[in-house]
Amino acid sequence: MNLNKNTKTMTHNFADTYDVDKRKMLLETENIRVDTLHLKEGQIIPWHKHTEMDDTFVCLTGETIFFSDRKQKNIKLSPREQ
Repeated sequence: MNLNKNTKTMTHNFADTYDVDKRKMLLETENIRVDTLHLKEGQIIPWHKHTEMDDTFVCLTGETIFFSDRKQKNIKLSPREQ
């Protein structure tokens, strides 16, 4: 994530290139960005690491598995878990 000093909005270099079924930005300010991503079975977000921000995941339907670099393990989320 980079903070664009001219417009004071966050930019994500590769986020828009992820192969996801649906994407919607719900909120963007100088300090926060909230996106929803809908993935079909088999779609993935490539492994990446943030140095200047944190991600928070909430599973609304289905099941989501992601790798936590901090915990060094896969974490499985069911609906409404975070």
